[in-house]
Amino acid sequence: MTTPKFKAKVDAINAALDKRPPFCTGVTPLGNNGALFYRKGDDGDAGYLDFASVTEDKLEALSAACAPASFGYGKETVFDESYRKAGKLDTNRFSSMLDIDSSGIAKHVSNELLEGQNSRRTLRFELYKLNVYDKDSFFKPHKDTPRAENMFGSLVITFPTPHTGGALVLRHQGEQWVVDSSSILSKQSEPSICFIAFYSDVEHEVQPLQSGHRVTLTYNLFVETNFKYSRFPPLPTVAIDRSAPDHLVLRASLSDLLQDKSVLPQGGVLAFGLRFKYPLIPDKTDLQQIIHVLKGSDATIKDVAHSLSLKVVPQILITDGTESVDVMFPVAVDWTGEQVESWATELAGDPSKEGFVVHEVGKPPLTHLAGYHIKDVIWVTPQTTFTRYKSAFICGSEDAYGNEAGFEFVYGEMCLAVMVGPPKHRETLDEIPQWNGLWDRSGFRSDSEIDDSADVDA
Repeated sequence: MTTPKFKAKVDAINAALDKRPPFCTGVTPLGNNGALFYRKGDDGDAGYLDFASVTEDKLEALSAACAPASFGYGKETVFDESYRKAGKLDTNRFSSMLDIDSSGIAKHVSNELLEGQNSRRTLRFELYKLNVYDKDSFFKPHKDTPRAENMFGSLVITFPTPHTGGALVLRHQGEQWVVDSSSILSKQSEPSICFIAFYSDVEHEVQPLQSGHRVTLTYNLFVETNFKYSRFPPLPTVAIDRSAPDHLVLRASLSDLLQDKSVLPQGGVLAFGLRFKYPLIPDKTDLQQIIHVLKGSDATIKDVAHSLSLKVVPQILITDGTESVDVMFPVAVDWTGEQVESWATELAGDPSKEGFVVHEVGKPPLTHLAGYHIKDVIWVTPQTTFTRYKSAFICGSEDAYGNEAGFEFVYGEMCLAVMVGPPKHRETLDEIPQWNGLWDRSGFRSDSEIDDSADVDA
């Protein structure tokens, strides 16, 4: 294998990608948002408390009204206090006066988590559960169960109740962050709430509570958009935050690479291993719609490529064990790994699958596959361990822990293929892809069919 002369330019693109943590957090005064009404049991008795002046007796009564919290293990719902010990109330058993809009929480979270074309995407916040963690309660590492293809993240709000411990630990791609709401809230001069929002595929756990009661509300976050016109403004004036340093540096680095005539002289693909995973239904989800729900730096790659008139296609990467080559498909395949990995190259010749054999630039030519659909590929960001098909759908496997059982959706791990033409004709994008409706569990629907039925928990 030879090292391409343009490696330094590829490395510059990789270095330009934003590596911000996959979450945002903050504190805001409780104000008049502290009232909570709840059902104590099935006989209709009601309970009430105000977190602005809550007492231990009130918190004990709330805890007593809760049912044991379950969790998902593959497709099963499990009650196991060796893995999760906490109480929960479903939304039909309580009513909180907390307004995440007037408190500014919704706006802050949207601004922080949505990348790129913010004005063309919005977050829908769906209240999911109330949880109470008493002394020695905890929830071991898990990822929130995907409930829809546009599921984007989770928001956890912690009320100002006396407690110690119960810190939320987040992990992603080998990094770890700890948010200790008990410590944060104890330092506030007035009753306040602590909030944290994170992308839904980020692993997290609640550490054991040492004393008191930790009371939280959890919201599912869904990304939505509705284009009222048939296409975006003429290229290359695609909406992009020109003031964002990561966008500017990435665009300059990518442009510099494409100006090099030795880079993909016959055209080809710039491949990006993605930083995040996305909910999908195997063999049903149109991967091209994943373009509209990309997170963090994944969204930045798409926006910058579009600003340079380059087509971006989400792909599943499969290794053909027979031919010892990689094949990319723009469809969410639902074949068994043993089956597809033995004849992926043959499938690449099927026009309906729109796949192609990967020839990684710098490696020997695939002369034994002459006649197959082959593209030259440069990996800009490295392939992650989860890019390949064998582990592509880990959240659908039997040993995956989630906050609920998963039945239909799984987290698909994929890559982005940026299609590039030959020098002087690099542009491959005539029109930016549009999203004309909203996701639901059956696929796609229009504004007139929208309802609020979808389901997350910390």
